[in-house]
Amino acid sequence: MKGFLCSFVIASTFIFSGCNGKLEKNKIIGSWKRIKPNEGWVIYSYQQDGLLLRATESNPLISTFGEYEIDEDIIIFKNNPDNYAPVKFKIGNSTCSGVVGETLFLYDKQSGEAYGCYFMYTNN
Repeated sequence: MKGFLCSFVIASTFIFSGCNGKLEKNKIIGSWKRIKPNEGWVIYSYQQDGLLLRATESNPLISTFGEYEIDEDIIIFKNNPDNYAPVKFKIGNSTCSGVVGETLFLYDKQSGEAYGCYFMYTNN
């Protein structure tokens, strides 16, 4: 019985950690806003189906901006007009542009240099 219980605990831990990894990946789905001092704002909306949408202060109508794919902690951008390079990302609770809450941080894939933060945006 002790061997069975130990195997069950190990298997359960593996299954739950696998599920948790998928949940972390899906946390990016939604709209994220960045406010740049003296440059305005930008919103990126990551859709469940891999579609990437964008709106900016100068073009506030949200429109298709390409596609994306997640590979662990890397966002791979596809078919976007600005040819974005892949970036590392991290999501956590923090303060971004004066907003406290869920925050998306982007980093250079090679150097680790921070590109900035985006806060979870809802149109309320």
